[in-house]
Amino acid sequence: MKIKGFTIIETIIAITLSGVVFSAILGTYVVFQRTEITLDRLRILQKQTNFALSRIVDKSRDYNLDTLSANCLNNTHLCLRNNNELIIFLYEDENIFMIKDSIKEPLFSRQFKVTEASFNKDITNHPLINIQINVQDQKGESLPLFIETSISSRSYK
Repeated sequence: MKIKGFTIIETIIAITLSGVVFSAILGTYVVFQRTEITLDRLRILQKQTNFALSRIVDKSRDYNLDTLSANCLNNTHLCLRNNNELIIFLYEDENIFMIKDSIKEPLFSRQFKVTEASFNKDITNHPLINIQINVQDQKGESLPLFIETSISSRSYK
């Protein structure tokens, strides 16, 4: 009488093939999870950068460019004035701050750091402000985002 079943060689081959297939599936899952986390952080970074730029753009269109102050418009300061009200956008300490009525409000959360920001005035053909912002993730993993935009307004002088 012959006993039906698998031989030890067949069992070892089946276990090995199962292990290879399981490893491939697990590896794909881990890569997918890391990619998803990176994309989520990049989405948050993009959202915060859009928020910061929209604040700067909105204020720049509603206010006049202040050219009276000495440090008003250099690479790290953008000063805007509307009558007696002054708003300063300042790049320091790896963030961009909006200073209004002596209140210093950061435009980016501590999750991200601004590695570079510059505000430049161009008055060649029509008045505009060029803004360049380079933002990165604080966790050390590189998620650089470089944004450049120009703001024009009829009220700049």
